[in-house]
Amino acid sequence: MKKNRHYFASAFTGRGYLSFWADHFQELKRLYLLQGNTPGTHSLVLRSLALALTDRGYSVNYYHRAEDHLMVEGLTVPSQGFGVMSGNHPYAVQKFFPAHLEAVIVELPGSAVPNNMSTIYERVLKFVKSAREVYYSGSWTRSTAAEQCASGANFWIEEFQEKPSSLRHYFAGSVSGGLNFPCDFFECCKKRYLIRGPLGSGAVVMNDILVEALSRRYTVEAYHSIIEPSDLVVLFILEIQVAVINGTCCYNELSLLSGDTVWDLGKGVVVPTCSGTSHEEIKLKLAAAGKELDKYHKKLEKGEVYLTAEEIDAIISRIIRETAS
Repeated sequence: MKKNRHYFASAFTGRGYLSFWADHFQELKRLYLLQGNTPGTHSLVLRSLALALTDRGYSVNYYHRAEDHLMVEGLTVPSQGFGVMSGNHPYAVQKFFPAHLEAVIVELPGSAVPNNMSTIYERVLKFVKSAREVYYSGSWTRSTAAEQCASGANFWIEEFQEKPSSLRHYFAGSVSGGLNFPCDFFECCKKRYLIRGPLGSGAVVMNDILVEALSRRYTVEAYHSIIEPSDLVVLFILEIQVAVINGTCCYNELSLLSGDTVWDLGKGVVVPTCSGTSHEEIKLKLAAAGKELDKYHKKLEKGEVYLTAEEIDAIISRIIRETAS
């Protein structure tokens, strides 16, 4: 499996702006908060630090920004129990930190640019919530799915064995990145199960599989939909490197690979699928939300103060020195 992983812990969703950072803080002993300058500079520092840590043999988890999937809002180094995060993130405040977490401020050169995120959040969320309404207008009812698919998870869970269980939550992409499946781990999968069928029909099955996997003591990464965050897009079982992919929640279609198993929930059922008018309308609404964010960041980065290589190196050296075991 790859040493470094890429995740979304935060997202603009059909139920508002949500983040799983509070869960990930529980696994850390120390958190460095970058203050001053702009999110673009924070991302540059974080990526530079991650490269330096990787060169030293550490595994790094990258967490990408909900506003821009090409930018990084934080990173964690699980083996060392520390993380580094953009201090302007809505969850980078004391009320979300567990009692044991030590927060350390790192001041960057350059004044913090005024961050009027509340206004942009409202405009972006309006589009995403509208996409959720379209999704539900064409979705298969959950009760129908439950009746027809209740026993479906048993087909796969026979592979699971008893091990200590753990559940980690992430989002499957961002508004700026479009409805693409998270592909960071797909090349590591030994087996992929793809669920296809009517719009929303895979939600119940995914929940069944998650419950069963956890009851069998597996570590599971659960990737939530940005349209309807209660829907699971991907379940990745780390120990056996198995991915279960919900192709009924409007994400872009995956190409089939040799060895993939497809489970079609829509045989003989004439209802909306994850294609056609509803899918296109949802994509257009999310694209509009992405454009709003792009315009906002272009204005925000005008106040950026560029850091010299020496300034970045000084920040990296400090953090590595203080966290070295």
